[in-house]
Amino acid sequence: MYRKMLSWWWVGALLIGITGCTTVTENQFAEEYYNIANIYYEQGDFERATEFYAKSLAINPRLYSAEYNLAFAYIRLERYGEAEEHLQQLAAADPDNLLIQESIGYLAFLRGNTDQASELYNSILEQDPARLRVINNLALIKRSQGNNNEALVLFQQAYEIDPDDQELLFGYMQALRSYLSREIDVSGDDIDSPDDIDSPDDIDSPDDTGDIVAIGDSSEDSIVELAKDGDATLPTDDDLQELIVQLARSLTEGDSVNPEWHIEASSVLEEAQHYNDALALYAEIQEDSDYYSLARFRLAYILLTAAGEPQNGLERLNEALEAGYLDQSQLLMLYDHEFLLQKKEVEEIYMDFDIAIAQLREQLPSNTDDEENAEEDPNPEEDPNPEQTAEPVETEDRANEQ
Repeated sequence: MYRKMLSWWWVGALLIGITGCTTVTENQFAEEYYNIANIYYEQGDFERATEFYAKSLAINPRLYSAEYNLAFAYIRLERYGEAEEHLQQLAAADPDNLLIQESIGYLAFLRGNTDQASELYNSILEQDPARLRVINNLALIKRSQGNNNEALVLFQQAYEIDPDDQELLFGYMQALRSYLSREIDVSGDDIDSPDDIDSPDDIDSPDDTGDIVAIGDSSEDSIVELAKDGDATLPTDDDLQELIVQLARSLTEGDSVNPEWHIEASSVLEEAQHYNDALALYAEIQEDSDYYSLARFRLAYILLTAAGEPQNGLERLNEALEAGYLDQSQLLMLYDHEFLLQKKEVEEIYMDFDIAIAQLREQLPSNTDDEENAEEDPNPEEDPNPEQTAEPVETEDRANEQ
C-alpha cells in the first residue's frame, strides 16, 4: 500500500538514488519506471502511466509485462489503434500465449468487431475449454447478437465449471432474465477485461515455453466440451424460472455482495413471486446505497399489493419518497394496482411530496392511450392475455425493518 502514498518528491529522490548508484542494472532501472507506471495506472492516470511504461520499454524492450500494461492503458484511454499495435507485437513474440490472444479478442469486441472477437475466443477455448472468462465473454457476445440459446448453453457450461463465481452468476442470471422476457441488453461494460499484469514475472518471454493462463490452469476433470450450434436442447421456461431463482439466491449469499447484483437478484425473486425472499433481500439494502430508494419502493409495492401488510407498506413508501424515489411510471402503477386497497392513503403520501395523480397521468400519456384503445376494442369481452392474479402471501411482521 506504500506505493499509493507515493509523492513527486519521493519519485525524484528514488530516481536520483538510482541514477547515482552504479550497482543498479539497466533492467532494474526499467522495472522502477514500470513500478511507477503501475502506480499511475492504479490511480486512473492512464496518460502518465503510458509515459512511464514507454520509458521502461525504451530501456528494456523485453519487459513484456510493461508492454502488456501499456496496451491496456491505451485501451482505457480508448486509443485502440496503439493498443492493438502493442498487443500484436506481443502476439508475434509469443504466438501461443492465450492471455495475449484473449486480450486481442477483448479489444476486438470494444472496437465493435464481434465476429473477430468470437473467432478468437472460440480458438482459445479449443485449447483451454475451461477458461471461464472467455466462456462468459463469448456468451455475452452471443446475447448481444440475439443468439440467446447459444448464450445460455455457454453460461450453463461455465456454471458447471465454477458455480461459485459471482460475476458468472450475475451474467447467467441476466441472460436468463432477458431470455425469458425476450429482451436483449448487453453493453461493453458487461464484457470482462483480461487481468492487468502487476509483475514482470507474470508475462513469459518468447524464449519460455509456458503459456500464461489468467485464471489458473484447468484440470482435465473440469473441462467441458462446448456444444456445437443446435446440439443443445434448452429446458422449458418453467425450468428456467426455477433456475433463475436459484441463481438469484446464490448470488446474494456471503458477507459482501455487489449492490447492483443484490438489487437485480431481489427483482428477479419479486418477478418470480417469491415475495418473502424478495422482501428479505430488499430490506438488506442499506441507506447509504445508491439503490436504497428503489429498494424501499419495491418493499412498499410488495407489502401493499401482495403481502397484505398495508401499514408497513405505507411506511416503506414514505421512506422511498423521502430518499428521493422519482420513477413516475412506477408510482402511478402502484396507485392503479387492482390489489391496492389503500389508494386514499397512498395519494395522501404522494401529496405530501407534491406528487399529484392527475399530473402523473398527464406526464405519462401512454396510459391514457392504452385506455382509449381498450375502449375502441370491438370485442372487449375477449381478453387473449388475461392478467394473472397473485394470491396474497403470508409474511413475517416487518413493521420494524429499517
